[in-house]
Amino acid sequence: MEAKTERSELTQTAIVDMALEMAAREGLESLSIGEVAKRLNLSKSGVFSRIGSREALQRAVLEEFDRRFQQDILL
Repeated sequence: MEAKTERSELTQTAIVDMALEMAAREGLESLSIGEVAKRLNLSKSGVFSRIGSREALQRAVLEEFDRRFQQDILL
């Protein structure tokens, strides 16, 4: 069970990382569950089950950007 949870966390991290990269290149409005899934070779339902809605994906990107920004500034 532990390995499944770890793999799930790694997948969620990969999803947010890809979405962050896409948003940086193409803008936050360009994000879609389907495009993130396609670029990571995942199913849409796999992305949706870990992230939720498109709005939740956008929020996750903003939170991750903020976390990285603060980490870079404070360290």
